[in-house]
Amino acid sequence: MFESNHRSSSENSSSELVRKPSKKKKKAAEDPLYSPKKAASAIGVSESSLKRWCDAGVVTAVKTAGGHRRISRSEVVAFAKKKNYHLRDPHSIGLPDIHSVDFESVDQARSSFVRELLAANTVDSKKILCSLFIKGHNVAEIFDRVIAPAFSEIGSRWKSGEIEIYRERMATQTCHEALLELRTIIPQVSPNAPIAIGAALEGNEFQLATLGVELCLRNFGWSATSLGANIPINSLLQAATDLKPSFIWISATMIDDPASFVSRLNSFAESVTDATKVVVGGRAIGKEILEHISNAHYCENFAQLVMLARIPEANTGQELNRQN
Repeated sequence: MFESNHRSSSENSSSELVRKPSKKKKKAAEDPLYSPKKAASAIGVSESSLKRWCDAGVVTAVKTAGGHRRISRSEVVAFAKKKNYHLRDPHSIGLPDIHSVDFESVDQARSSFVRELLAANTVDSKKILCSLFIKGHNVAEIFDRVIAPAFSEIGSRWKSGEIEIYRERMATQTCHEALLELRTIIPQVSPNAPIAIGAALEGNEFQLATLGVELCLRNFGWSATSLGANIPINSLLQAATDLKPSFIWISATMIDDPASFVSRLNSFAESVTDATKVVVGGRAIGKEILEHISNAHYCENFAQLVMLARIPEANTGQELNRQN
């Protein structure tokens, strides 16, 4: 799941999901802080108004050692979306000029995204994803309706001989960089947010799905961490012991030995606590494997992932809503 339907040598594997609570130093790098003046300029209001909103708690701000207010990029974007302010000057908070990309529908955005990926145009690829998010599309929608179909089309064009494999690989790298930019405008999660971790097991190295699941879960309130690709299942089990997640994602794009995979997955799911939900997905999970999986859920796309990972509004970060 969360992958395009094409298969290339750059995709001999996949991974999925999440990352643990970030340390302050890392968070600052991923979610830059800006002065009230720059934040106000970004949404087209006066600096004095923004400072009042900060003091009233309407806009979340931190203070420097010298007592100066600072607002994170994700907070500026979240406030703008909540109050229906247009992001008039995205450059003020270090974002690309999202107004320079023109599309009237998600279908048009997808077509434009394919074009920019094949051109290895990182700047405009970032603009498209950030624009979609700022206009109200969540990460799950962006993956299911734009990114996955885009790579499915690129894969089909490669298979037919229309494009060379190097262009698919460049498109993958371009998309990865665009997703890193998207990460900086996803709202920060609560300190009490439930933890989710995940990875692609041995032999699976494709990175986009892993990063995508992390961003999707963070978008819906999880403290999610991708442990990366090609992770031994014993290492993932140790991570579950150390980090105590409520949700674990396993991706499988390539499975050399289905029987061994099922055995290891079922053993893993039985080894984690009853309070931990284990979810598996990936192109390699066919009917013959699904029939033998126990104690783990299966997701075919990001929308299903969101339903499985739904956090009740009253949740304190301990209990999960269990849906099959």
